[in-house]
Amino acid sequence: MESPVAEPHPEPAYSAPMTARPPLTLRPPPHVARARSGRTRARRERLIHAALAVCGMISIFTTAGIVAVLLFEAIAFFREVSLWRFLTDLQWTPLFADKQFGVIVLVSATFLTSASPSVLSIVAWVTLRNLPSRWRPAAARRR
Repeated sequence: MESPVAEPHPEPAYSAPMTARPPLTLRPPPHVARARSGRTRARRERLIHAALAVCGMISIFTTAGIVAVLLFEAIAFFREVSLWRFLTDLQWTPLFADKQFGVIVLVSATFLTSASPSVLSIVAWVTLRNLPSRWRPAAARRR
């Protein structure tokens, strides 16, 4: 006895393009219509509001914790090192036997590493902006 499996239909050599489009409906799908019901929507909005409030409180507590740790560590540090010595000393050697905490070295190094690339990029921008038009690509000439 043969199995009752249906034989696949052969593909037509040419299928005509679909000419009629299904009509547009302005009604939302059923799952959206259910979500718009009064109680469900209010419950969902309260849940979203609560989740956002929790996220906001987490960020506030994290920021407060960071500020507290920095404040306590700064107080402990400035009990050992005077503010004047911190601001005017010319060496930063906190790991040596003779510890020195001059912040001027760090500030000047930070300024040097940020100012020199800034100057270089400004010079490069001015140079490239004022190139003669014959050396510029066609897209740049149109501007």
